[in-house]
Amino acid sequence: MFLLLLCCLSIGVYAQQAAPVNLQRAANPNEVVGKAFVTTGTISIAVGVPCLAAGISCLLYANFLPAATNGFTTNKAAAAANTDLKYITLEEYLKKMENHNGKVQAASTAGYILTPLGGALTIMGIPMYIHGKKISELQLQYTGNGAAITMNF
Repeated sequence: MFLLLLCCLSIGVYAQQAAPVNLQRAANPNEVVGKAFVTTGTISIAVGVPCLAAGISCLLYANFLPAATNGFTTNKAAAAANTDLKYITLEEYLKKMENHNGKVQAASTAGYILTPLGGALTIMGIPMYIHGKKISELQLQYTGNGAAITMNF
């Protein structure tokens, strides 16, 4: 989580740097808007896919983590009758359960936050990337008696 926050901070600092003005590009507003869409789409995909993968991993971890109390019992008679069970005190049993529940709750919460966030960023980034490429290839041509739009494929 700390690494994700550090990555977002570096992207935010990088986005605040001023780029030198390119007069060739400034003449075509479609190219400027298209490049902005492509950049936004690329960043959204680059952040969204790892968030989605981390969220799904956290949810899988939380759901498939084996119970910490498997093989333990607080009943001495049951432990004596079954060799697979080990007797522990009630305090130890509760401590194991609290530790296990804390791990499951933390992983579930992280998964519930990261999965939809990553999915939304990914779903938003793909059309922006594709549409930005189309906009940057769109050329508006105008003359004294009309205007035309051409699109290169």
